[in-house]
Amino acid sequence: MSNDIISVFVTSFDVKKGNELLWNENLQNENQIGNEIVDLTNIEFKTLPSGLHEAKDLDVVQFIVPKKNTKTFNEHFQGISVFKSNASECAAKSYSTHVDRSLLEMYSLGIALRTSATDPYSYVGILKELIQTIDIKARNFGNLRDCLVKFKLTPDNQTKRYLPTGLFKDLGPLIFPLWKACLLNERIIIINEDYAYSFDDLSTLVYYLFTISNGLEEPFYNIGLHDMSYLENKYISEEYNGNDNGEVKGYVASTGDSIVKEWTIPLYDKLLVLKKNEIGMYNYYQKRIQVTPLDLWKMRGSKINPHNVENRSWFQFFIDNLYLILSLGTIAPPYQQKFLKTGFDRSTGNESEDSGLLNYEGGIEPPIDMDIFRTRTEKVLNCINEFLQRDESSVASKNIILSSELMKLGLDGFSNQDIDFVKRLANKIDNTKNVSVKWFDTKLFL
Repeated sequence: MSNDIISVFVTSFDVKKGNELLWNENLQNENQIGNEIVDLTNIEFKTLPSGLHEAKDLDVVQFIVPKKNTKTFNEHFQGISVFKSNASECAAKSYSTHVDRSLLEMYSLGIALRTSATDPYSYVGILKELIQTIDIKARNFGNLRDCLVKFKLTPDNQTKRYLPTGLFKDLGPLIFPLWKACLLNERIIIINEDYAYSFDDLSTLVYYLFTISNGLEEPFYNIGLHDMSYLENKYISEEYNGNDNGEVKGYVASTGDSIVKEWTIPLYDKLLVLKKNEIGMYNYYQKRIQVTPLDLWKMRGSKINPHNVENRSWFQFFIDNLYLILSLGTIAPPYQQKFLKTGFDRSTGNESEDSGLLNYEGGIEPPIDMDIFRTRTEKVLNCINEFLQRDESSVASKNIILSSELMKLGLDGFSNQDIDFVKRLANKIDNTKNVSVKWFDTKLFL
């Protein structure tokens, strides 16, 4: 058995008793390092979160398991579980739309691992095999330990996360403001209302955002109401004390508990609300976060609520119409010729060295490869650093960044949203300089 595993457990939902921890075996005696002690308090809610009952068969839930006697998520284990339900089987046997709840079986098999361990998702395959051996009605788990030894519960490096195409297509260009929030190290919570998407999909989205931010965000995966006190303590302690850089550490998490939106203590900076027929992104004050016209252009053809798209600025509107009238629509505005047409090869994912971030002519099909995003993250951070270190005798003597320079980074030089993003990012990197963006840039129209 892998030395990374700290504990194994089985939980279930009973229509009369609710969520229960049926069986667990802590492996500290075998795999303990130092004073590692796992705290399984509320593990029955972590492995069987709100909304999971909507799953008809199998699902995967990822979560955080705090260490014993800690009040925050600063010290924790990784947790992952496989959920199994016979809801589909019961529905097939039923002669009406009503399913006898006494026949329902809903349970999870999970493990807690060291945070520095292999990606917990590499255990999903073996957990799916093991959960088939459980007789939940008998509630006799004497043979489960033997099965753990037999199956050797070791990670399978061939088990890969597959990006949920449906979810990413529905997100469309909203992935860009999510990415920008990650670079600003903001706290992001994703609410999955009405089980719009599987918990497996949500965990993959959290992992995706963590990866494309190059680790700037801390992944908490699925959280619930039982985790709110931990998040409150984390927020309060870091709000007053800060982390090593004197800043509140950002995180990304998902939940099925919509009440998080109403929490009195601000536990998030950005909120992504997923519904079956609508997706929206908001700040803590419930103001809708919109994609820029350039973000929408990158994924042309994407189906997105018009309310999620920012209007063109008057300056961009003026330039577009000026060239439309003077050239009778035969000449595109200079900013389109210079910054929006790149040599992107859709088959390889390659683009020219000085091309803008994902400015693919004709748009790109989501999901965007994580490696491309990570490269762009490095490019944006490096360029902002270069802006801040430019020679004092240059235009940067007053810490001015041109709108055309934003366009080269794949950001929207016309959008107040992206201008504000660059200012905030520059301030996070070096708060001793007051950076401004020059929106009236002749390179955009000459």
